Amino acid sequence: MNYRWEFLIKQIQDNDYKIIAEIGVLKGNTMIPILRECTVKSYYAIDTVPQKKCYIDNRIKWIGKPSIEAAKEIADKSMDLVFIDASHKYRHVKEDIIAWLPKVKDGGMLCGHDYCPAETGVYRAVNELLPNVQFVELKGEPCGNQFRGIWFVEIK
Repeated sequence: MNYRWEFLIKQIQDNDYKIIAEIGVLKGNTMIPILRECTVKSYYAIDTVPQKKCYIDNRIKWIGKPSIEAAKEIADKSMDLVFIDASHKYRHVKEDIIAWLPKVKDGGMLCGHDYCPAETGVYRAVNELLPNVQFVELKGEPCGNQFRGIWFVEIK
C-alpha cells in the first residue's frame, strides 16, 4: 500500500464499517477519499483547527474540540473505526489512545498514522499501550530512511 486512505478504505469496505471517527482531520486528505469511496453512515471529524468545510457531505459530523473533550461526547462502543492522526507528541498520542479505545465496538478497529521509529512520540505510545499492535508500511510516505505506516488493533 502507498497511502493511509488506501488501507482505511479497504478496512471500511471489507468489514462494512459505517460509523467512523478521524482524530486530526486538518485539510481532509484522508476523509475525502474515504467519503468518496465508502458508504459510511457517519464520519466524525475531530480537530481543533478551524474547518473551512473542505468537503461538504451530510455524513460529516464536525467536532471542533480537542480530542479528549470530543471523546466525552461519544458513547462507548459506538464506533466501527477510529483513526488517530493528530499530535505526534507522546503524551497526546497516549491520551488519544486511552480516550478513544473504549469508543470502538467489538469487531471494530482502532488505528492511527505515522507509525515509524523516527516519530518517537507515536511509536513509543502505541508500543506501550497496545502490545498486540499490527503495522502496515505505506510505500508512498517516507519517514527518515524508512516509511510511515498505519498501526492498528482489532477490538474483540
